[in-house]
Amino acid sequence: MALSRKITGWILWRVALRGWFLQASWNFGRMQNLGFLFALFPGLRVLYQGADLQRVCRRHLDYFNTHPVLALPVLGASLHLEERISQGQAPEMEVAEFKSVLAGPCAAMGDSFFWGTLRPLAASIAVGLALAGFWWSVAVFLLLYNAPSCGLRIYGFWQDTGEVTELSTSCIDGVCRILLTVCAPFWSWFWEGCRPG
Repeated sequence: MALSRKITGWILWRVALRGWFLQASWNFGRMQNLGFLFALFPGLRVLYQGADLQRVCRRHLDYFNTHPVLALPVLGASLHLEERISQGQAPEMEVAEFKSVLAGPCAAMGDSFFWGTLRPLAASIAVGLALAGFWWSVAVFLLLYNAPSCGLRIYGFWQDTGEVTELSTSCIDGVCRILLTVCAPFWSWFWEGCRPG
């Protein structure tokens, strides 16, 4: 089931663009909850009005913390769930459970891949190029790191606003598939460069 006609392409773009600022209102009490609500709010405002909107906003102020790259797929799926809840097709607590179940695994996958693997790999390639005298090595670093992370944010958000039946399984499977697809060329390049001789 695709999103209803209430959720237009303009609303989806607004939610997606706001998702890039998820950590702008990071706090120690509930981590990324304000940023998540800020990003989701244009969609919630279309689906709910008045007291219902306030109640739903309070629901999204619960604790939420995940890797910023993988937060957009969770955001897209949460918007889809909120639409189903507003139409009476899902229980209200489903979105809170969904967010709490996915936050930890997405944080673990994102931290280990993007910050523990991809960033050091991109940095070491850029440093090698800089030591060889290539002045454009900084651009290579930015491209090697940002292309997969930006691509995954955008693709994951749009993928998860569409039909999602078993949400957590679908989201995790999709993220793993994307990570494997994105990192395969980098790993082969990295291992080829590490071979002796």
